[in-house]
Amino acid sequence: MVDETTVELRKAHSVRELHLLEEGLLLSSNLPNGVYGFVTPWAITTQAKNRLVPARRRGGTAVLEVHKVKDGDVHIVGFVSRVKRDQLTGPTPKDGIELMLFTEPYNEFIELVSIPLNRIDKAENRCPGGRLTVIDLVVR
Repeated sequence: MVDETTVELRKAHSVRELHLLEEGLLLSSNLPNGVYGFVTPWAITTQAKNRLVPARRRGGTAVLEVHKVKDGDVHIVGFVSRVKRDQLTGPTPKDGIELMLFTEPYNEFIELVSIPLNRIDKAENRCPGGRLTVIDLVVR
């Protein structure tokens, strides 16, 4: 089940679910603007972020939602703490923000954010247990 905040973000980004025949296409160059899909969190590394191939549906493992918005920028969607959300989205966003992005809400990491891939300088993944996945990011 998708929470209301995620649905609102999809509407704000004007994205639709991938069509069946779009699945397996390279997100950055082969998919049209205005779509969303899911990738494994470990695909969001500095080396691989331009080669993302999203799936239409959530799989059996931890997944991260990605949006290719109308202007062609690719955003990753996840959960952060309120403090980090404010640093990312405040009137003067800060550079060099180190944060933990979760694939699903966890403890105080309940603020849904969308981060453009082109702002990510570093990404490393951790799996503390179960389906919980954390991506340690440095965002400019």
